[in-house]
Amino acid sequence: TFENNQALKEGGAHLDSARTVEFEMTFDSRTYVIRVESFSTPEIQDALLVVTRDVTGRRVAQENLLKNKVALENSERQLRSVIASSPTIIFSCTQFSDLDFLYIGGRVKEYFGVDVSECLKKSWFMDHILQEDRAQLIEKLAGHPLNAPMTCEFRLLTPHRGTRWMRCESVLANSSNVDESPVIVGHIKDVEDEKRRAIAEKISQKNEAIGQLTGDLAHDFNNL
Repeated sequence: TFENNQALKEGGAHLDSARTVEFEMTFDSRTYVIRVESFSTPEIQDALLVVTRDVTGRRVAQENLLKNKVALENSERQLRSVIASSPTIIFSCTQFSDLDFLYIGGRVKEYFGVDVSECLKKSWFMDHILQEDRAQLIEKLAGHPLNAPMTCEFRLLTPHRGTRWMRCESVLANSSNVDESPVIVGHIKDVEDEKRRAIAEKISQKNEAIGQLTGDLAHDFNNL
């Protein structure tokens, strides 16, 4: 068998050291992976101790593990691409009063004016929310129902654009670790321009109403 099997020849079974060779063998239309380990035996001159085992299951498990690893890497690349092109900030954070970020990505630099590493510092998020909005935000998030969507708005002090209105849409989800508390997962969008447009529209409508009222009063006065 040693002389005729090419795989064992390439493995080079020698008396002076151990050798391990794996090869495929087909039997009853099924392919098996066989591992042959050979060892020299000092007790018997010019003899080998040979151990043969079926390692098909192990080979299949290794191949599946490699496939899963490649699939996971592809999914991670796609997820990073989606987050990088997102028009909002994607985040997860604790439900406690400090609301510390566990993860944050997307337009962090554009909206917050700082790097991701700065946002991940303890209490950074809460320290930059305007004092007038903190209590209401904490109260709302503390009562966040599990697996239910929630929307809240607050003002955030940014170093590059001053105070900006932000809108947070989130859901309280169970952590992947069953021993950990639920986490808040969601996205944050800068709505300062939207707020200003809404205020400008209200002022315009108010001025229009005042103008209409003034016109009606003038008409009535002329009739007198």
